Amino acid sequence: MKRLMAILCAALVVALPLGGAGAAGIPVQQHDAHWQAAYKLAQTVRTEAHVHAEIARLYDSDPGKALLQEPAIAELERQYPGIADVMMNSIRSYSTRDALERLPDLWERFADIYADGLTDAELAVVQAFYESPAGQRFLDATIAGLDPRPMMAEMIQRSERAAEASDISRMTTRAGVSAVGQLSSEDQAALMAFAKTGAFRKMSLLAPRIQQASADWANDQSPELMAEAQAAMVNAATAYMAQADLAPGKP
Repeated sequence: MKRLMAILCAALVVALPLGGAGAAGIPVQQHDAHWQAAYKLAQTVRTEAHVHAEIARLYDSDPGKALLQEPAIAELERQYPGIADVMMNSIRSYSTRDALERLPDLWERFADIYADGLTDAELAVVQAFYESPAGQRFLDATIAGLDPRPMMAEMIQRSERAAEASDISRMTTRAGVSAVGQLSSEDQAALMAFAKTGAFRKMSLLAPRIQQASADWANDQSPELMAEAQAAMVNAATAYMAQADLAPGKP
């Protein structure tokens, strides 16, 4: 019973924001052309492929490491090596399903910001760059460099377990700087040319609002999904411990 309670407490601790159902807004096709151009830009800079890449980065390399910041999970890991990874991997499918199902909601949040802060001409300039081969390679390199694990470790230590805009800013800044260094000289030149435009400067000014929208979206939790994820984590941990207890020499 003591071990089961430890698992339950750990599951509650690691119930990091998976997100929830966003509020239904106006159908995309009913917005004006300016907003729809902003929505297209949002879809370009935040694709389904990018979501899959981020989730793979989180789960494919030592996924349980961040959880060890929590004493209850660290103790479980001491008794059952590998259990932190098992617990994290047990909710991978929930994270993936939730992120993809709610991605249109994030696009709408981004579109509201882009539509408010950029003119038609500026939207066209930004869209043209990110649709270009150089822009696509820059986006791909940036997404590949995103590492959410430090952010997760910080969130676990907070009482509210919530993502903050500053977390998003640090993560994306590190990835962006790294991405520039990976580009060819031709792609760097294209990026620098884009950086000299007024549209780029306006996009930079919108960054804090985009980061806050991203954090709010991540924290928009669904009680039903959280319950499912917690149950999956408890079941996976319980099964792992039961199997380990059957091993020869296990006290």
